[in-house]
Amino acid sequence: KQTDFINGGGLRLDEDGGGCTYEEWIEVLIRVGEARYRNVRCGLPPDDSSPPVVVCAEAVLQHVAGLRSEQGSLQEASRIPFPRIASTEMTRQPGETPSDFSRWKWLWKQLCLELDRVHLWPSWEPQAFKMLRGGFQRLTSIFSYYVKASWMATDCELEVTLSERAWENFITDCGFATPRFDVNRLRSLYRSEVERCGGPLHVIQFIALLIHIAFLRLHPTYQPGDLDDHTMRPVPDCVAELLYEYVFPRAASDASIEAALRTRSANGVASALALHNVALRNMYVKLGGEQVSKPRGSSS
Repeated sequence: KQTDFINGGGLRLDEDGGGCTYEEWIEVLIRVGEARYRNVRCGLPPDDSSPPVVVCAEAVLQHVAGLRSEQGSLQEASRIPFPRIASTEMTRQPGETPSDFSRWKWLWKQLCLELDRVHLWPSWEPQAFKMLRGGFQRLTSIFSYYVKASWMATDCELEVTLSERAWENFITDCGFATPRFDVNRLRSLYRSEVERCGGPLHVIQFIALLIHIAFLRLHPTYQPGDLDDHTMRPVPDCVAELLYEYVFPRAASDASIEAALRTRSANGVASALALHNVALRNMYVKLGGEQVSKPRGSSS
């Protein structure tokens, strides 16, 4: 009991020097923390090791003081940090307009949210960023082609999303199916995504599904939550294989988008557009390119 502990010496200093000072008590707690948490592992093998003294001390002191559970402290300390790409670190590509660059940053942020369910994300974010930064426009033109391939003239106002029919055409052209990852599995994954997203896929959801499939088709028995092992291929390698051996060489693409991208990225074009943007925008409006709201009461 606490009273027995105090009466028998405990934390008080008695005449014969029994008990301990506050500083000695804290030291005892820290040593208890080191002994208690020595089997906790921080980091990835083979560099995993016991938590440093500061982590042990913080965990046990917060636990004893009732400020935080030791489980929470240790989970935070043992969490493996992965370098994330901040929007401030991104740079414009040659010929990329400020508006296109802003759109890319927004799209990348949305894609990161979609990739949160793919194996070991975000440990491979830097490789994914490098790969998709260069290939995003090509994927956009491919997406556009399959969305619009069956459109009639009256469909031009439809939302730009990928229907199941378009998905069927796309996976057939690319030849994704394998003996262990057949076309029924590809259809099922598309339907699951449509259900999760609440409707046909937009371009970011389409790219996220490709990345998910890139990993699954090479690891068909994988289940969410499975641990990584030495037999698994890294996700970026799976994505590179899918894109460069199946998607880019085989899929059709929207020629109008690719032509526009080549023109806008030509040397000096972006600078010329930026220099004359205001005048060109005013001319565009005068020609009826945009509906400009008129002040209330003005005549038409």
